[in-house]
Amino acid sequence: MRIEVGEGLDIVGDIHACYDEFLILLEKLGYKQKDKGFFYHPNGRKLVSLGDVMSRGPKSIVFDKLKLSHHRS
Repeated sequence: MRIEVGEGLDIVGDIHACYDEFLILLEKLGYKQKDKGFFYHPNGRKLVSLGDVMSRGPKSIVFDKLKLSHHRS
């Protein structure tokens, strides 16, 4: 898979569906919410998720909806 790096990448691993903590991390990295549940970085950075995304966390379904909304865009 190839991805245009452009303004840079933010690489995150092992989220484990910790949705609330993931939203805090997005905010700390400078991501903004455009539409409900859709996040972007104003400088064009891209988020790359590596590792376990949903296996153990408390909000697997909510996190899956967030992930799917970004794949469709």
